[in-house]
Amino acid sequence: MRTNGMFFMALAVVGSVLQAQNGAQSFSLTVFGAPASGIVWQRAPRPIAPGAQLECSVQGERIEAQYIPSTHHHGCFAIRLPAALIARSQDAPLQLDILVRPAASQPPRPQNEIVLRMPAYTLTMRSDRQGGMPSQIVFPSGRVLDSISWEDRVFDNIKSAENAAYSDIWRLNWDPAPTLTVVADGPVCTVVSHQAHFCRKNGSRPPNEPSAQYQWVFFKDETGLILVEAHYRQEQPHSWKELHFLDWHVDDGALPDWYGCNLGALDKVAKGQVADKKFLSVFSAWAVLADQKDFIAIHDSDVRIYADHPGERIYLHAATRFAWSRWDQPEAGNAAWLQIGTATESVPETISSMAQALRPKLTRWQNAAADWRQSLANAARCYGRDDANRRSCERESADLAMVFGHYEHNGGQSLALDALVDKADGALLMEQSQALFCLNIQNRQDQSMHTLDSTMPWRNISISPEAMLFHGPLGVADAEELQVRVLLTASPAQPGVSWRLEFIPGSERWRAQSASVGVLCLEALGTSSHALTPGPEGSVVHDPFSSQMNITSTYPSLTATMGFMAVWDDGRGGGMYVGAHDPDGAYKRMSMRNPGGSSQIVIEYEHRLPFWPNEPARSISTPGTIHWRSFRGDWYEATKLYRDWVRENAGWYPPMGPEGRRTTPLWLKQLCVWGRVFGEAKAVVPQVRKFRETMGLPCGIHWYQWHQIPFDNDYPHYLPAKEGFAQGVRDIQALDCYVMPYTNGRLWDTRDRGMEDWQFSAVGKAGATKRADGSVVSETYRSTESDGSKVVLAVMCPASQTWKDKITENDRALAIDYGLNGVYMDQIGAGSPVLCEDPTHGHPLGGGSWWVAGYKNILQGVRAILPPDRILATECNSEAVVDLLDAMICWHIEAENTVPAYSVIYSDVVFRYGSAYDNNIRAMRMKWAHNLINGNTPGWFPPSFMDNPAMRDYLVPLVHFRHHNIEYFYRGELSRPPRLRDKVHSWAENWNLFGRYSVNTLPCVQTAVRRILDYDYDSQGKRLWASGRVQSALLICTNFSTEDATSAVILDWQEIGIDPAKAQAQRVEHDGTRTPFAPALLDQPMLFPAGKTWGIEITPGKK
Repeated sequence: MRTNGMFFMALAVVGSVLQAQNGAQSFSLTVFGAPASGIVWQRAPRPIAPGAQLECSVQGERIEAQYIPSTHHHGCFAIRLPAALIARSQDAPLQLDILVRPAASQPPRPQNEIVLRMPAYTLTMRSDRQGGMPSQIVFPSGRVLDSISWEDRVFDNIKSAENAAYSDIWRLNWDPAPTLTVVADGPVCTVVSHQAHFCRKNGSRPPNEPSAQYQWVFFKDETGLILVEAHYRQEQPHSWKELHFLDWHVDDGALPDWYGCNLGALDKVAKGQVADKKFLSVFSAWAVLADQKDFIAIHDSDVRIYADHPGERIYLHAATRFAWSRWDQPEAGNAAWLQIGTATESVPETISSMAQALRPKLTRWQNAAADWRQSLANAARCYGRDDANRRSCERESADLAMVFGHYEHNGGQSLALDALVDKADGALLMEQSQALFCLNIQNRQDQSMHTLDSTMPWRNISISPEAMLFHGPLGVADAEELQVRVLLTASPAQPGVSWRLEFIPGSERWRAQSASVGVLCLEALGTSSHALTPGPEGSVVHDPFSSQMNITSTYPSLTATMGFMAVWDDGRGGGMYVGAHDPDGAYKRMSMRNPGGSSQIVIEYEHRLPFWPNEPARSISTPGTIHWRSFRGDWYEATKLYRDWVRENAGWYPPMGPEGRRTTPLWLKQLCVWGRVFGEAKAVVPQVRKFRETMGLPCGIHWYQWHQIPFDNDYPHYLPAKEGFAQGVRDIQALDCYVMPYTNGRLWDTRDRGMEDWQFSAVGKAGATKRADGSVVSETYRSTESDGSKVVLAVMCPASQTWKDKITENDRALAIDYGLNGVYMDQIGAGSPVLCEDPTHGHPLGGGSWWVAGYKNILQGVRAILPPDRILATECNSEAVVDLLDAMICWHIEAENTVPAYSVIYSDVVFRYGSAYDNNIRAMRMKWAHNLINGNTPGWFPPSFMDNPAMRDYLVPLVHFRHHNIEYFYRGELSRPPRLRDKVHSWAENWNLFGRYSVNTLPCVQTAVRRILDYDYDSQGKRLWASGRVQSALLICTNFSTEDATSAVILDWQEIGIDPAKAQAQRVEHDGTRTPFAPALLDQPMLFPAGKTWGIEITPGKK
């Protein structure tokens, strides 16, 4: 479900109702680490009557508070703490006693103009300007900002006849009749409800009339904070390509300065001016536009700055990934914080001080008791669970206990998960009732959509130890025979709980579109928490329970490379693992989000389900299982849980032997550097010759623009090659180098000979991905045709014979006829699966695992015709295809707030290489160090980089160190990263991910440990993972900076599997020289010379 800050049930933070007298309700809320603003924004735990009056106190001291109604959840409590209580909350939790008294109220009336006069600004909203969005801001300095425009919109660019009614830009600020209403006004804030439809410029709407309701919360203090919550709805779902939230444009250069900052590095501020150049960047903490000290800002985990017309226009944009991901569900949601004002100090200092904590570090209703069952009873009173009509049932594993509530109401039955308990300490990990599943189904006759979940009334619910069967949702016509089965696996003898859903349509009327099961709404674990999300390597969010967080990615793709997520707390010493144990890599949307006004984290896998048109009544199951498990430790222990499952169960894990991966040629395993070259052979060959001489080792050469067609144009007609290409390949191979050409593995140009549709309609279109209306799914990039129009590239379906034939034809010609050492096929490991609806391709329609299976079929066919010493490679490191692709270019990996989770799982399985590059010497040295410690092969930069002594003198010895210890890189497994006991200096540089500003901060000393293990094998040659015995370990050390550093190194000897008292060691220099080394010296400060790479090889010693 496409949401940011919302879940399919009305979420609220866990609460405790203490008493109720004369209709009043009392609650007690714990607050720890209040933000500098003093604002506590907390969702109500149960329904509150409109107009209710709120009284709040701390030990009898009254503090300002008010209730904010909502049409989408139970509303919120807005509380503002005074400075003294803010200070007290930093050291000890505060208990806030809240009394809610019912009061009569009149429905609010819409207004044509609302003027918000706040201490930090005056803001105007008018129904006849900008579709009701803010149209003017007056700063305390007297500056008037009225060159504001908002481009919050839905977008579809498919031009087919079937889609003509939707194909356009539809914006909220083009609605001629928006509604503005003040729904709450009290001592803490004024709240404006803004409702509008997405319209064309002429005011017309799409057929399904998509709309938005924004709730603007204007806080009445000097901070200038504004909370915006959005709820989107479309009457009948249409698949919109984009949905934009808070796309805030400032024209005429009115705010010429920009600033941005990332989480985890709030002291590292990027800055520039609008007039400088065309500019794009995404920041994970905040972004600001300013003039002198007047500013507007967005605080968000995914905020974008874009100057597309330097000096004329710049915009801030919240929730970037959300905007450019498809919206095809009935509803969606989003939330972000804005800040407007005049800085008292510098603008970055003002914004960063607020960004340190927009929300309390911890808020939790006081339900805890010595016994978890009493805690559960307290929570039941808090949330108003109806015990009179409730039957309880329990399930447990070795580590978790679950309590379900089976309710009788409205002539039907419902079922909810009321609590999740960590049996190790009795803590309630979840204590607000939540649905067991959410299922979106479509009536195939009238195309209407319906959302089902376990908390709605059903005709009957039967419960057995293995499953819960839901029969006949009430209120849905013609669904009497429809059933949903939730299969739950939990055994007191085994840790972990597994969930799976089965949809039984009961007739040909119903099609299941998407399903979520095993969604976890996790309560705050403590005040030192962290979350791991599946970025390119493993991304860490610090303080996730107090962050405005929404991370949503499609799996498998470059932003969701692994199928698990985890949350842990340092003080608690552990956390929760939530993994998608799906051996076939089916399409799913992974999300981890923190709803506004909540200190919960929602972890969800939404499965897009397959449909067989020839068997419309066929039952469908979600792929694999969603697995919950508590763990002790941090990201590393959570990663090992997933790694162990992958090794034994994943369909993509390749066969392993004593020399590592069996299916990859030795030359690639031993390769230590890649170069990237462009153009004709007469220019390329001399570059490679010089590069080979400089490196002093065999090199991989990734050759771009070797073909006569332009880049990203006229695909897939790469042949014939440019003149001299074949001889150039042979010349480079004679230098003891390996050549791999660029091709694209996903796209076919719809005008594939200049401006002419040459073969696309005649051949390619049959194999292109298509929507239900038959229109082709396409993409555009920077490439243009001769008339200046964008090149439109069709996304090909890997299940089609057309695409299999074309890839096989190209790969055969390149690897056999031209004798290349391998073929690179762009985007296979980066692009998300497409929900193809073409029944002629032989796959089920929509989602499922057929996308990955289609590429496996293609690549298996290619491998069958290639000699065994050839390799196949792709862009980015999606795990689901690692068995058939040997190498993956990983330009997108960053170091800021990342951990090497992917490397822990796959460091000896797939050979990743490269990084984004530019002429920033310091950034390049940082990237090469990061490559080394994670096991990636450095390179994929122009050979001319080695003409720079500052680059060459660091990289060449690093590459030679890898060469002299190469077995550790293709046989070795990455262990827990060592820690530096002593502080060393850091570098902070923009890693410039091909135009995206990305400041990364790293300590100058980087270390890693890789182990070689000996394994036993069964009679079929399968590795027996439990038999692993440590043969040796290598501590890798590099200092990428230009200054020496000194520190002791802390190793996890237990994890390494070597007794330090018996260990033997040698120091290894970059040239392979080895000298004896005493392991005890690791406990002493060691010198890390500037720009040097070296290591210590450790063996168990004699028994």
